[in-house]
Amino acid sequence: MAHSKKKTKAKKNNKNKINKKTKKNSKKSNFKKLKNLDTNIWKITSIAVVILVLGGIAFSLIKNTNKIDSCPYETIKVDFYVMSKCIYGLQVEDAIKPVLDKFGDCIDFNLNYISTYLGDGKFTSLQGEPETRGNIVQLCAAKYNPDKYMDMIVCQNKDSASIPENWEACARQYGLDVENIKRCYLGEEGINLLRENVKLAESVGATGSPTMFFNDERYTGGRDTLSFTRVICQKLTEHDECKSIPECASDADCEKAGKVGKCENPNTENARCVFVDFVEVDLIVLSDERCVDCETENTMAVNKNYFPGIVERYVDYGTDEGKQIYEEYNIKYLPAYIFDSSLEDTNTWKTNPNLREFFNKVDDKIILNADAIGSVFDPTREICDNGIDDTGNGLVDCEDPDCWDFIGCNPNLFADCAAEFGISADSVVFFYSDTCEFCSLMKPAIEELEKEGYSFVWADAANVDDNIMIEKCFGEHMGSGVPQFICLNKNDVKVGAFLTPDREGDTDGLREWFDNCIS
Repeated sequence: MAHSKKKTKAKKNNKNKINKKTKKNSKKSNFKKLKNLDTNIWKITSIAVVILVLGGIAFSLIKNTNKIDSCPYETIKVDFYVMSKCIYGLQVEDAIKPVLDKFGDCIDFNLNYISTYLGDGKFTSLQGEPETRGNIVQLCAAKYNPDKYMDMIVCQNKDSASIPENWEACARQYGLDVENIKRCYLGEEGINLLRENVKLAESVGATGSPTMFFNDERYTGGRDTLSFTRVICQKLTEHDECKSIPECASDADCEKAGKVGKCENPNTENARCVFVDFVEVDLIVLSDERCVDCETENTMAVNKNYFPGIVERYVDYGTDEGKQIYEEYNIKYLPAYIFDSSLEDTNTWKTNPNLREFFNKVDDKIILNADAIGSVFDPTREICDNGIDDTGNGLVDCEDPDCWDFIGCNPNLFADCAAEFGISADSVVFFYSDTCEFCSLMKPAIEELEKEGYSFVWADAANVDDNIMIEKCFGEHMGSGVPQFICLNKNDVKVGAFLTPDREGDTDGLREWFDNCIS
């Protein structure tokens, strides 16, 4: 993801008339999504990574030297709910692995996945189809190699951008049953595993990665190896691994109601927790009731987690005060989070300097970056499908120049742009990667249809020129991952492969979709 594109404001203000599969609130191009899918940093608790790095994560380098094969103590049930490409899910996987190695059969560990089942064998995941396929292949590995699958996953995590394609090399490296995993992964078995796993995640209310439970109690403490070891040792007090554990390895290990905890001398025998009162921080949350996608609950949960002294006040852009705040602090996109300067007095701000890159200081306020939280709603632009003259220029919806690139207002949007690259409107663009297993499954079907006279334009995700075309013409309207099929004639994008029940390329299904595209 080396390119970015200025997002047209009309697109940001509209939801219902574009492809439902496309995340409207993404300001990144599709090319960026393929290189770095984890762009909505703050919403997925970005600061956590800073705290982990500063908090003595070196403890997670414990070697697997004392693994036991049976447990003379009680068994601790541990359930993690993650997404296979989520950086924070990867972190807790890597951190729990040494604990599993040390405590062996004393831990009943279950790794589960968060996704949404759409029916008909299809899912939607936060980071697109690659993440769905990563979920499936890891579930298959867990089924056929319950004692080794975490070795494969930790191996994959070393190159998370290559998940799921790197599964086989990692599986072979650690001696997993590659053939059974592959059959499961490419067949109905893997789909069924993820479908049942999704039900499990929904039953416990796991919507964010990671969501963790120890003995069915939700866990919100530190995410490093020492913190996981400590919570295990609260139950296994007589275990040899629990004889000499430092009091804390990071600030995340120090928790007390109504206080902010700090770990002094982390991860040493002299480690201790000290506690101070919260610093009260005034926060204005500026949003717009017209914005259907201006969700603030998740971001506020993260804000309060790391700045627990927040006192928030909500202001709507439609009020005189809202407009004044918008102009005074040069805000462009909503929702906006405007902190008082007392934010700089908080323990989190003082001890985690890297998080400051997510904020801008404007006069006496500190404002959370719109890019970091995915804020894209411009309240000064025309909303193109609400029947209202939002800008007061006498032009409603599609009449307004703001709506030139809104699909509902420009039925030839894709075709006109593609024509600049010499591509006929009767063609379908096949966006693929040679490293994508499902892309490979589609290639024979496409080649067969080409022999019948169907016109495909092959756009390689690894080719710079192809990505320039994809980015300019379709980037704002596409989903994440590959393969994707782009219908120029109807401004439509199909994310994912056409597959038969046997998980082979579905020539008939692709033909039917193509015929409908050009009809």
